[in-house]
Amino acid sequence: RGIIGGVDNRVLWTNKDYPYRAMGRIALSNGAICSGALIGSRHVVTARHCIPENGATARFQPAYDNGEALGGYDVIRVFRPDYGQEGWCANAYDWAIFVLGEKAGSTNGWLGLKTVNPDTQLNRAMFFHYGYPGDKGGQQAYRQEAITASSATLCDRGSPVVTDADAQGGQSGGPFWINENGDRYLYGVVVGTNDQITVVAGGPSLLEGYGILLKDYP
Repeated sequence: RGIIGGVDNRVLWTNKDYPYRAMGRIALSNGAICSGALIGSRHVVTARHCIPENGATARFQPAYDNGEALGGYDVIRVFRPDYGQEGWCANAYDWAIFVLGEKAGSTNGWLGLKTVNPDTQLNRAMFFHYGYPGDKGGQQAYRQEAITASSATLCDRGSPVVTDADAQGGQSGGPFWINENGDRYLYGVVVGTNDQITVVAGGPSLLEGYGILLKDYP
């Protein structure tokens, strides 16, 4: 279980205004569920291990709430990194960007993209997470605030990020983000958890990868 300290700080979240309409559930045709967020007009970032396999398809459902409250968008392309490393540092590359067939961001908006700054953003209860936990049924969103990042320099500078977020299956790929003076920025996505830490992927490789993707799929 990924409930840090034994206290579950995730809260049921039904607000569908921005930025929550830019976040949502990813439903795979094989029955699996992940979470994700728009970082561009038709680009959804999630966890690499949420990529559909064996012919399965995926659909992004913004602010999903016991149904497609704001519709759904089919994934038509997947962009993912090669890990390049094994063991712990592979967590830094456990991200993927799904390209949608329609521009969901034109209606719902999207989050900016940044990298955690280890000099100024560690050991401060300042981050948020949003996702669809399987232990809660996977049908409604849960949000947590005041999440702390304790490390972000063990591999790349800024990833993977060690946090105290509470997480369960289904929250994989969900955004790790901040409200900065009214602007929302995604700093990574949840990719793994146990009863002591939750790990977030992103960092320089995600920023670089998104820049490459935009050349072919603006």
